[in-house]
Amino acid sequence: MKKLKTDLKFKGIIIDAYESQFKNGEKNLRIEQVTHPGGVCVAAITKDNTVLLVKQYRFGIEKDLIEFPAGLIDPGEDSMDTARRELQEETGYLAHHIESVGHLHLSPGYSNEITYLYFAKDLEYVGTNFDENEEITIIEIPLETFYDMCDTNQFTDAKTVALAYYLQNRTA
Repeated sequence: MKKLKTDLKFKGIIIDAYESQFKNGEKNLRIEQVTHPGGVCVAAITKDNTVLLVKQYRFGIEKDLIEFPAGLIDPGEDSMDTARRELQEETGYLAHHIESVGHLHLSPGYSNEITYLYFAKDLEYVGTNFDENEEITIIEIPLETFYDMCDTNQFTDAKTVALAYYLQNRTA
């Protein structure tokens, strides 16, 4: 597969959209591609063995979702620093222990978006710092209740589901 040409079709606040042409043997393909700065998702467990979740409106699906704290990586920012920042901004907790547990390509058929996954513990409450456009409800639920909710498909956000499987294996 060889990229022949790419044209910017839309320059956005978060994403850019391109129309690209590829050559695959004798075939020329026209492909739509989206570039994204990447993001993080953090599974955090308190000393009381509860899971920190956030409920917020998601514009892409036009409804509220319950998910792990997550956010975009700022230009030049390390993903672990983003994870610490987003956890504190959205839940009010500072993580004294945070570790990387991998990453996901959320929709590689058309986007380069990568989400880096983190596990946090040894938390200290320091207060929230929501972005101006965020309306977030913090939800703290017992770990076993969280697993029951996973088993009944109450989470549909891909990064949360993937990180829930990691968490379940880690705490089993």
